Amino acid sequence: MHRLLGPAAALCLTILTSSANAQPATYGPYATPQQRVEVAPGRFIHVICMGEGSPTVVLSAGADGWSADWRLVQLAITKKTRVCGWDRAGHGFSSGSPEPQDVAHTEADLEKALSRAGVTGPLVLVAHSLGAFETFLFADRHPEQVAGMVLVDPSAPDQAERLPQAAPALMAWSAASDEAFFQVIRGCIAALKAGGSDPSPDCNRLRSRYPEPLRTNLLTVQNDPAYWESFLSLFQSQKVSSKLAINPKRNYGSMPLVVLDAGRFAFPSAPAEAQRDAPAAQAQIKADHEAMARLSTRGAFTPVPDSAHAVALQKPQVVIDAVAKVVDEVRAGPPRR
Repeated sequence: MHRLLGPAAALCLTILTSSANAQPATYGPYATPQQRVEVAPGRFIHVICMGEGSPTVVLSAGADGWSADWRLVQLAITKKTRVCGWDRAGHGFSSGSPEPQDVAHTEADLEKALSRAGVTGPLVLVAHSLGAFETFLFADRHPEQVAGMVLVDPSAPDQAERLPQAAPALMAWSAASDEAFFQVIRGCIAALKAGGSDPSPDCNRLRSRYPEPLRTNLLTVQNDPAYWESFLSLFQSQKVSSKLAINPKRNYGSMPLVVLDAGRFAFPSAPAEAQRDAPAAQAQIKADHEAMARLSTRGAFTPVPDSAHAVALQKPQVVIDAVAKVVDEVRAGPPRR
């Protein structure tokens, strides 16, 4: 998911660099569930923790993403400190949820999952894209636990309003493109509820991106229609989440903070009118990222010109270096006056 552009638009951005930045396809420890934490009766959030040391790094993926999206980053960070990824309801190895998947609910799941998995502060929160929303809310509610932050091409609060103003044709194309994707999800949900043959064509399309044995292992959660209902709800709740993430009083003082800004931003499959909007959308996003860096006196805005949106998969070393920088600053303590 590219910030608040839809999954179809995100796919275009990923394809732009997939061949030039090919990475190993192996999923290793992400191919099987690790720790499934009960956050409500019969409902589980999947957490995968590795390494030792303090502060603990917490990884939040973007929409349509899960802990495995950090697989080229997390293992490297374990050489320095403890690091934990998590999956939202209806993603990865987490079960579905009856609750709407706006950021108020997903952040509440994150709080419960970390607490019940024994993950306490100090924390360095690392978030990609829409994962920034949970990160912002968690830091607002638990400032005493959050010691540092790395935002990887993050979504910006209220961007659901500003991006359509800056790039109306591009956002309209993105929204229209997404409907076809959402119809596939609805088709999978209907097939599972009807108890028809599995895998259904629609469910197969949603699972086809994963290799074996991960694809089969995911069936333990993906054969439940509630899983895909939660998956769909996350996308449909974006405008609400964008509003919920707003906090005009947000200020991180001198907390170590890095904001990574992806430089490749193009949509070759979009019509010409939508493509003409791309520079305006990118300018708005860059301005939002620069504003995020200013939330801390030690905030650093770091361009990643040779990466599209999936920075952790396309340029993982950039993310690893940013996390290492923040961890070192946290360990060094507040700047001397």
